[in-house]
Amino acid sequence: MKSLTVLILMVLITPGSLPAHVLAQDTNPKPSETVEAQNIAIAHRVIEELWNGENIDVVDEVYADPFLAHSPANDQVGYFAPGFWRDLIGIDFRQGLPDMHVMIEFIAAAGSYVVVHYTAQGTLTGPLSSTQSPTGQLESWDGVFVFRIENGRIVEEWWYWVNDIM
Repeated sequence: MKSLTVLILMVLITPGSLPAHVLAQDTNPKPSETVEAQNIAIAHRVIEELWNGENIDVVDEVYADPFLAHSPANDQVGYFAPGFWRDLIGIDFRQGLPDMHVMIEFIAAAGSYVVVHYTAQGTLTGPLSSTQSPTGQLESWDGVFVFRIENGRIVEEWWYWVNDIM
């Protein structure tokens, strides 16, 4: 758990001071790669295919069924099926923020944990969940995902963000 805390602090304090090779990771894991490299590739798939690429079906490939999710921002903790993300992204986010794009600012792994610091933006043109009405304004926010990956599947994740959008 100490290494996870260190990774989170690194993301929040020094994301711009990392070498470029830490940020440039191949998103297709190879059998000879370290567990950390394979886990980083899975995290990349979540961001690039699920959040940005509209490949909603990737949830079935990268998430365990069920997986444990923690959202301290709204006190959600519980086990969810991969369909949770399919509905949230495919319905709420794609309708509310159809041009949303998530950019990885920093990514690192330690053992089974991967930390992703991201920035995101999109135009709020539709309702977002039950909390946000359309404004037509460009919204942006920063956040962190922490994934715990076992045997090539996300078994637990935490997410945090800074903005009132959600």
